[in-house]
Amino acid sequence: MNYSLKTISKGYLYAYINEYNNYEDLRRKENLDLSYKKFKIKQVARYLNLPNSLHNVFYIFTFLLSKLEVLVYVLVLLLKLSKYSIEYFVTSKRDVNNKLIMFGISFDNERFVKILNSAKINLDEVVIIKLPSIKSDYSDFEKLHLFSGINYSDLFCSFIYSVKISFFMKKKYGVRDLMFRSYTSFEYFLAYFYLKKMDASNSYYFISLLDRWAYLANYTNKNKCLIQHGILYKYTKAPKIGSVDLAYYINEEQKKICEDVLLKNKPKAYYRASITFSSSDLLLKNSFKNILLICNKFFLKKEEVIIRDLPKRKLNLYIKPHPGDKDISPYKNLKKECDFVILAKNDFPKVDFVISYMSTLADEYENEGITVLRYEDEGFDLKYKDLG
Repeated sequence: MNYSLKTISKGYLYAYINEYNNYEDLRRKENLDLSYKKFKIKQVARYLNLPNSLHNVFYIFTFLLSKLEVLVYVLVLLLKLSKYSIEYFVTSKRDVNNKLIMFGISFDNERFVKILNSAKINLDEVVIIKLPSIKSDYSDFEKLHLFSGINYSDLFCSFIYSVKISFFMKKKYGVRDLMFRSYTSFEYFLAYFYLKKMDASNSYYFISLLDRWAYLANYTNKNKCLIQHGILYKYTKAPKIGSVDLAYYINEEQKKICEDVLLKNKPKAYYRASITFSSSDLLLKNSFKNILLICNKFFLKKEEVIIRDLPKRKLNLYIKPHPGDKDISPYKNLKKECDFVILAKNDFPKVDFVISYMSTLADEYENEGITVLRYEDEGFDLKYKDLG
């Protein structure tokens, strides 16, 4: 089935709108004083490890640069086109049959393996289609370059589409936002063309919920499977990603929410296995209770209050930064003042109690019998005070 540029572009735009709306909902709920523009600039400044003293200067520089950002994106896209053209002509064509096709996005190999193992997916049946911009090695999987399954005309069309969407996003959303990084749409369109041309014996497996890779499922008539990674709220307002044939959910509650909010159908349902505890040797050897704080950059102010408070109450505190937060310097700075343990991304010790936002990891701990207190819980403040 052929789709128009306007139709295919919707998936990329839906993902952007979801990201914007999620932040706006959170901003209202948490009384955050940062506009979406300022929030994005602050995150980039942190990613670049800029000192706080330079944040205001960086904001002014970024704001001025945003006036020319589409031209910058076009230059980036031209450089990508040149690089990708060379890669295309040195990549051999290869057919794939009867495989589970997954796009290699930003997950590292070990994390990717754990997610698939939790759904009991046979790794030998998985082929990772490596996007040209992704550096993750995916050493446990068979891998193919995306260019092995498309034509050069597809590559060039993807370039044209991404240029057009860069101008469109700036024109439509430029008042409320900036730094769209719409040059990343190049890979989105490339992935669409790969799915369109892959053999019908293959299936498209994805682990996204509301991002562009999930919306790609709407534009292919191949078999599709969703492996849920991340929590979906029942009040989430987002365009549905389409229909899938199979789905691996986190739990029964999330199954119902996904079917109501995310999907256009009720696919054959399975459930992911719960967490496997590890790194329990990191737990401090004393008589105090072990408390895990599951972190996310959106809740840094709340987290800081908890981090400063709990160790004073003779409680062992362990914090788990979100795997998507590349910059954990705020937690490292707090560690200079407070006594707690920062866990690595693959550390999942069996603790006595968990404090968290609405996270997948919190649900997994709860499924294993660990008591979880969420910020959204009724009576959170009272229950928090009773810890000890």
